[in-house]
Amino acid sequence: MSSNSLYLLGALGTVSAAGGGIYFAYSNSKLSATIRDKLKKEGYALLSADDSTNWNKVLTKYNEAKNTPNKRFNIGTDTISLEDLKRSCESYIDKEINDDLYSKVKLWCTVPRSIRERLGDLKFNLLKTEGDDDNSGDKSKWTSLEERYRNGGNNAIKDFKVDTQSGADTWKKLRDECKKHLDKDRWDVDYDYYLDKLSTWCSDKK
Repeated sequence: MSSNSLYLLGALGTVSAAGGGIYFAYSNSKLSATIRDKLKKEGYALLSADDSTNWNKVLTKYNEAKNTPNKRFNIGTDTISLEDLKRSCESYIDKEINDDLYSKVKLWCTVPRSIRERLGDLKFNLLKTEGDDDNSGDKSKWTSLEERYRNGGNNAIKDFKVDTQSGADTWKKLRDECKKHLDKDRWDVDYDYYLDKLSTWCSDKK
């Protein structure tokens, strides 16, 4: 399942398995009227006015996106101020849902979440990425996931293979691959892709 088909909903969404990945779907009849409502349903938190740390982090990323102006609210390469960004968020947050605008508001007006944090928000219980046994490292769960991955068909993580036969420590290879991507931030070009894959191969679903 491609990352573009991954619809991320919060507690009000409907969760089902599709192609081995995660798929969050909802009825068209229940679509929110505004971007604000949809963000709330999908479990995103809007940046609060006094959250200076995250506002400044987002502003830095926004101004770094000059070479990809289609990701920004206004096409262009100008450096903007924090007040400019806040005004843009305020002006768009209560607009009717539009896929392109929604993606921009989600990227620039909500609290930044790493893949690890986002999966936690979505109630996925990530397996431990340290330790060598069941108590300290979820060994049996990783071993089970490794076997599933070996027979997983088209839902593999790109550029990653497990050993053709399982051994005493072969499960660690999958664990280490998961660990490598869990802290990607949402501006990473592969964020949505690994959000999908890690939900399947790195978690014990709640």
